Amino acid sequence: MRLTAAMIVLNGDHVLKESLESIYEHVDEIVIAEGPVRYWQDRGVTTSTDMTNDILSNFADPDKKIRILHSQYEEKDQQFSAAIAMMTSSPDYLLQVDSDEVWTQESIMNLKTMLKDKRPISVGIHSNTFVGGFERVISGFEEKTDNFLRVFRWGDGCKFITHRPPTIEYENGGRTRGRTHIDSDEARDMYQISMCHYSYVWPSQVKNKIDYYKAKVSHHNCIPDFYENYWLPWVKAQTIEEKWQIELKIHGMHEFKAEVRGHAFTKPYLGEHPKCINATKNVHIKRIKEEIENE
Repeated sequence: MRLTAAMIVLNGDHVLKESLESIYEHVDEIVIAEGPVRYWQDRGVTTSTDMTNDILSNFADPDKKIRILHSQYEEKDQQFSAAIAMMTSSPDYLLQVDSDEVWTQESIMNLKTMLKDKRPISVGIHSNTFVGGFERVISGFEEKTDNFLRVFRWGDGCKFITHRPPTIEYENGGRTRGRTHIDSDEARDMYQISMCHYSYVWPSQVKNKIDYYKAKVSHHNCIPDFYENYWLPWVKAQTIEEKWQIELKIHGMHEFKAEVRGHAFTKPYLGEHPKCINATKNVHIKRIKEEIENE
């Protein structure tokens, strides 16, 4: 069974190296489209300005699995299409990986076993979505069934349709989430498959996410000044009680308004971090502190 991983990235150096490390030995190919969509191009961005390109250039690739395109794109649909256009052969499955998503070895091995045994058309993946560090994750909205579709059966005539939500169209006109779809609850509870999603951890990361979401994804559904009035004070809070009082104001710790996404309160993370994250966690914590001090 051939498994290809596809990624799009811009200024995603936070855990990019760990993301690639976590999947490298388990996939047959990794295709990456780096660069800005129109929103960032209009602000003068032509390529990543952090360490993203250095990480991509220097990442060890002894098996020659990685193909990288540096370009500029109209939107994320076109960027992801550009990534999968670099595939050298048709895989059995396509795995979408964001640059802030890292897999434990157990989860990705369980995923491959399940794909071989069950041959689903698509798979939703449960996200352990970290906020403000490595100790707490967002519940509720972030844990909704199939909030993250990440695995798709691939074959001749397949077409990538949209990045949000990720959607594949097959030669017969059918799309993902057919009768043999395995949802994120089943994948987690029956097969012990989930991912660690470090998506609300660093100030620089969160600010960029919020700016793009408000402008291009769901402006009217976003909380005004979420970063300044809620996320940053939450990260700076010294006690759980202080954090809780901030979460009560917006029913969680997420930029979408509560009436749109329901509750998204945080909770302690009780699972294991991937080994590659544990190996570099102190470096990441130092960066978080430095970025907060510079606010």
